[in-house]
Amino acid sequence: MIRALLFAFIFFAPPAFAQSQGSEADQQARVLYKNGTDLFDEGRYADAIAAWEMAYVLSPRPLLLVNMASAFERLGDNVAALDKLYRYKAFAPPDERSTIERRIRSLEARMDEDRAIEEARAAASVQPEYRPSTVTKPAPEPIQSRPEPRQVWTVGTGPVVMYSLAGAGAVLGTVFAFRADAARKEAAELCSADDAVFCPSSAGRSLAIDNNSSVIADSGFGLAGAAMVAGTVWMFAKNGRQTGARLAPVGHGLGIQGAF
Repeated sequence: MIRALLFAFIFFAPPAFAQSQGSEADQQARVLYKNGTDLFDEGRYADAIAAWEMAYVLSPRPLLLVNMASAFERLGDNVAALDKLYRYKAFAPPDERSTIERRIRSLEARMDEDRAIEEARAAASVQPEYRPSTVTKPAPEPIQSRPEPRQVWTVGTGPVVMYSLAGAGAVLGTVFAFRADAARKEAAELCSADDAVFCPSSAGRSLAIDNNSSVIADSGFGLAGAAMVAGTVWMFAKNGRQTGARLAPVGHGLGIQGAF
């Protein structure tokens, strides 16, 4: 339970003038201070403030201002809390001034934040004034006829198979062409060419690899070319019926004739 014991000594250790007078008002102020402390612990902050204000009237002890500032903070009344702290700052001993100043700056920063939030809410709630538009709307543009869709060519499964076969043939030919070239260089290093080419028996394996790889490479490249031509003819034969295009001999090769 939160309790303001920090300031309890203000009535249990009265100053010299109160000890000499022992006035009835000072005794009443002590009772009111104790009542205010109990009310603060119960969360009845407004009632605690009323009790401490009455005690301050009877016995104006500055630390009561700090107690009231704490209660005003709990109620959300930061303006009143600041007022009490500023009033206490005039009576605070030197070793307490830095603490009171930090508390004052914290309250002022909190108030600035609350003020900024309220201004933002107020600005967001303002609706712009409605004004009828006086701008003349432009005349609608005439509807233009849509162009006829262009014929889309399709490749089909057959040409895809042919092109795939052409790619495989090209890869096969390239691989074995490199292999034949490597074997040819190896055989050249083993053979001598003074007056006539002489190859020892050890070069026979390299020569055989060169010969076989060259045959496979030529076959692969031939397959790639034939498959490429077949796929192209197949594709044009399929789409030419739709677009009016056809293959026709042009010079030493094939060309496309027709309208798209």
